[in-house]
Amino acid sequence: MGTSKKSISKGTFAKLTMAKTIGKPELKNIFIRPIYSDDEFMVLLKYRYRLRETEDIEEELTLVESLDVVKSHLKSSFLSVLLFTTEKDVVFKVNKKGIGSISESSPTFKNVTQA
Repeated sequence: MGTSKKSISKGTFAKLTMAKTIGKPELKNIFIRPIYSDDEFMVLLKYRYRLRETEDIEEELTLVESLDVVKSHLKSSFLSVLLFTTEKDVVFKVNKKGIGSISESSPTFKNVTQA
């Protein structure tokens, strides 16, 4: 999660996505987008569900609160976290044995889109 904090301080944080669900849960994805302001950095956290009857749920949170949500869902609901910055993409995956790995690739986003 240190890379997320570094990208925020540099103004390069674009988006964080949790994917690769475990089983077929109702919760399909969690997305975090930045809300940059002069006062305090906040994020828009969106829960996306599989069922059409259930609408997405959005919350405005602090970075610490949003990272607590990510941590609580990792290994219980999701097996991967994708961090998109304007400098690089970072993917953290957990395999079935609970072992994590990190990989980096070229950036998907060239600019930061605020929520």
